[in-house]
Amino acid sequence: MKLNFQTLFKVENGIYADFKKNGEYIIKSGSWASQKHFYGKYSIIDSIIILDRTDFNDKIVSNRFAIRNHKGKKNENLKEYMVQIDNQGNEIKNFLTYEIKPIREIYVSYEYEIVEDNRK
Repeated sequence: MKLNFQTLFKVENGIYADFKKNGEYIIKSGSWASQKHFYGKYSIIDSIIILDRTDFNDKIVSNRFAIRNHKGKKNENLKEYMVQIDNQGNEIKNFLTYEIKPIREIYVSYEYEIVEDNRK
C-alpha cells in the first residue's frame, strides 16, 4: 500500500480514515495506546462505500458506509458526513445508556465528519 498516494477524502470522529484515489484505504481506530491500523481496498458507487473486509473492531461494525448531506442537521457548517450502513442501506445505530433517572436507552448513528474532500 502506498501511504503517500493522493487522498480522495478523509473522515474523523472516533476513527480516522483516509480513502486514497487509487482505491485503497487506511483506517485508524481506538485510543492512542491501543490504536489499530487497518489497510485494504474499497469501492465507491455514488455515495456508497464498500470495504474489502468485515473484521474491524467495536467502532467499525460494518464494511459499508454512506456519505450523507448535513442539510437539516444541527451543525450546518459541515456539508457531508459518513455513516455506517447495513446491507439494506439502513444506518447502523450505536447503543448508549445514560445513568440518569430514569435510565434512558439512546441510539445514535456512527457519524464521521468528512474533513478533507477531493472528490470533485
